[in-house]
Amino acid sequence: MYNKTKGFALFYAVVIVGVISIVTFSVSKITLSEVQLSILGKRSQQAFFAADTGLECALYLDTKKALFIPQDILDEIDYDILDSECAGNSVARTRVEIEGEEVFTFYIDNLENNTCAKVTVTKKEVLSSKIRTTIESKGRDRCDGGRQVERTISTEY
Repeated sequence: MYNKTKGFALFYAVVIVGVISIVTFSVSKITLSEVQLSILGKRSQQAFFAADTGLECALYLDTKKALFIPQDILDEIDYDILDSECAGNSVARTRVEIEGEEVFTFYIDNLENNTCAKVTVTKKEVLSSKIRTTIESKGRDRCDGGRQVERTISTEY
């Protein structure tokens, strides 16, 4: 005589183990994704703070130290001696003239958590006595190469 319920417990156990395995795998995958997203959010925040530091430095150096004065206004000044310091870094900027605009660039390295910023200050004469200034600061979460997160802040006045 053949018993139809024989082996049902084994089948039931395999199904339960399979369901538990699938749920465990799914929860693990979601958790890993959330951890990666959290790390990316932290890196993005660090890049933003580096960009903000660069922007604030440029605003300070432009408005208080007059470090980004266009060449035609002060021809007699040697730009090499006008370097200053910001966020514990020496601000050695470069100056390039592109299509009537003067573009100053400087870097801030070794910020907190190995972050850095590249800051570009653009000066353009819009009226005979008015100069438009644009500051763009690109912050990076790491400056030693590899995969980076970059955030950009800009302002114009």
